[in-house]
Amino acid sequence: MNYPTAREALSRSLPLPKDIRILELKDHGDERGVFREIFRTPWAAGPVPMQWNMAWSKPGVLRGVHVHPSHVDHLTVAIGEMILGLHDFRPDSPTAGLSAMLRLQGDDPHLVEIPTGVAHGFYFPVASMHVYGVSRLYAGPDDFACRWNDPELKFAWPTEAPILSDRDRAAGSYRALAERLVAQAAA
Repeated sequence: MNYPTAREALSRSLPLPKDIRILELKDHGDERGVFREIFRTPWAAGPVPMQWNMAWSKPGVLRGVHVHPSHVDHLTVAIGEMILGLHDFRPDSPTAGLSAMLRLQGDDPHLVEIPTGVAHGFYFPVASMHVYGVSRLYAGPDDFACRWNDPELKFAWPTEAPILSDRDRAAGSYRALAERLVAQAAA
């Protein structure tokens, strides 16, 4: 499967869910190694991250698919590669129902800002480390999930047998997630 890179998404203006932002990051190297600035407060279009996390994933791991109703994610791949699936669950969005997939690579660094209401899943074809900031301190789960391979997501993952967490393995359907988001918004 040939997924567009973040760089290609920027240069070719590929259709993405509204308010997804991709920023190019710069590496500054010398004989000591490399320095990479991954975030500045003015870069955030929405709420600013309050907590930063790092995750190391083995080859074949798929994380998600999750959607956050009350926090924004900012993520970058530090080492390795991520296939990022995005799906707009926001009913009032001009891109409601749109799905997109991108390849993020540690050696071509970009920061992706994912707004509330946009579902996302991460697949790692190689051992990878990603760093992500969230706009709300962790105080228990703030996300809903659906099955990574639900056909209504329209994600063409490069695997049929990913390594999943127990939670992601037990996730419900796309329809159940959509209904839960509508009920939560009405509450």
